[in-house]
Amino acid sequence: METEIETSQFLTVDDRLGRLIPLESSELTGSGETLSGLMGSIRPLAFEPELVPKVWGGCKLLEHAARKQKTSDYSSLVNGNEICRIGESWEISGVEGKSSRLKMVGQHPSESGQQEIWTLQQLWQKFGASLAGSSFATEQSDEQPPEFPWLVKHLECNDWLSLQVHPAVIPGCNSGGLPEKEQLRLFNPDSANNKETSESPTESLDEVRGKNGKFEFWLVVETAIDSEIIVGPVREDQREELAQQVEAGAREHELLEAGLLTRLPVEAGQWAILPPGSVHTVRGVTILEVQTPVDVTYRIDDYGRRGSDGELRTLHPREAARAIRSGTGLPQVSHSLLWESHSISHVDQTTQHEPSSRLIRHITAPHDPFQIRFRKIGNDLQFLNLEEMTVLCVIDGELELIWEHGTELLAPRDVRLLPVDLREVSLRSKGASVSILLLTSSSSLGCNSPASVPR
Repeated sequence: METEIETSQFLTVDDRLGRLIPLESSELTGSGETLSGLMGSIRPLAFEPELVPKVWGGCKLLEHAARKQKTSDYSSLVNGNEICRIGESWEISGVEGKSSRLKMVGQHPSESGQQEIWTLQQLWQKFGASLAGSSFATEQSDEQPPEFPWLVKHLECNDWLSLQVHPAVIPGCNSGGLPEKEQLRLFNPDSANNKETSESPTESLDEVRGKNGKFEFWLVVETAIDSEIIVGPVREDQREELAQQVEAGAREHELLEAGLLTRLPVEAGQWAILPPGSVHTVRGVTILEVQTPVDVTYRIDDYGRRGSDGELRTLHPREAARAIRSGTGLPQVSHSLLWESHSISHVDQTTQHEPSSRLIRHITAPHDPFQIRFRKIGNDLQFLNLEEMTVLCVIDGELELIWEHGTELLAPRDVRLLPVDLREVSLRSKGASVSILLLTSSSSLGCNSPASVPR
């Protein structure tokens, strides 16, 4: 049996013709011997965003990307064109075939005389020790190349996502390559020639358990009047019943009526943790998402929507039921707001109060595949000791990021990868305060007021 899964292939915008053209695969190479040699000096790494059309998306992410690139070339695509209902902006990705491209490359020309283009996966394979230190295994092996451990996205869920679930074991799929050119790219998973198929998994449940699947963290950044999230199973002892009803073709309203899913209002500042096997959907929100690098989704209910080919989007009841049965934990949604100073959560969380009401919160539990910290920073300099590779995401406000050889002003939605070889950076708000998220593999991140500012 073959199963259509929601996956992706990159497309690019042809400005002259105003249409979408598939990109050709390419092998990218580089000649730098060290990361600092490639960059001129070690610095925070910025990558090009990858924009993803979705039937449930909107226009904010597209407009934001156009503003960042100081262009209006894509304005004609915003109004009345479903392909430009952008649902996702991939900020940092090492996913095979969809690896982020380095925004600021070195000055070394390639043999052809063109400036080199590096992907994150290439950087990871060649300069893993400079990026991650000893935190991750970055050595090449005969079985498979090392994979960058995280995928960071922005989501704009104007309408309901499909009611969906992600598996704990991932069927093989190949979703195409990356281009050598074009700064702003789109991929369209609903195009007729982009549909990917793979055989249904044949592993037993014992084989499935313990494998890494798609673990997601959502931070709700903006909300609308009717913002809601639906998650399940509500209790662990309901997992089998939920799987049975999904396999039998039950839709969202039936699962809610049966008490197998729960509907919750959400506000900006709340967050959710969705382990593999969690059923979920959301609407009326803009989200910062951190996940393990998996790109497979099984739909349970899509509310009768059609893809760009005019056909009803495919549902996957059998595969979704299998993913639910092999789930690794219950979904968790915060009841309080990170924006507030007194946050209580059922998830393992510690709070440290620092001068001027600065906060560090460890949101995910120690056994999870990454650690998230929310931090509010004021006008005085704060020193960040990089004991391991860190991803910094600006939530609101403007952040001045300072390192030994430079400084940069970051705006909301900006994301930077901080290599461990940077060792230290300093942070301060350019306004009253700035909210940031820090992503690491553990809880070893140190932050305090510096004795001196690195320049």
